[in-house]
Amino acid sequence: MLAPTTAVKTPPTDKPSEFDLNNIKHAIFQGELGLSEKGVPIGAALVRNDGVVIGVGRNRRVQQGSATRHGELTPPPAACTRVEVVNLNLDSCKQLMNKFIELYPETWNEDIGEE
Repeated sequence: MLAPTTAVKTPPTDKPSEFDLNNIKHAIFQGELGLSEKGVPIGAALVRNDGVVIGVGRNRRVQQGSATRHGELTPPPAACTRVEVVNLNLDSCKQLMNKFIELYPETWNEDIGEE
């Protein structure tokens, strides 16, 4: 079996590894690009344990008008099996999202189902 049969919750970590901190930069850059395009600033990076970046992406729901355009879906789906998801809980990521909410409250409210 390649995937778990029940949802796997990934709690935030307050002690990210140096490897994770170095590689989150790829996802943050994608999130910043998304914000510059007036889109939801969520980026993703798929990095092998030897540091090779397999793929990067960003949420493009606003830019492409499709609810399926999430950053984590950009790399080939087969490459996303048996991966570790790391929730780094970084202030810089929270600040980027807060900036988006401040600049584009209508888009954010649409995203979360509020009027």
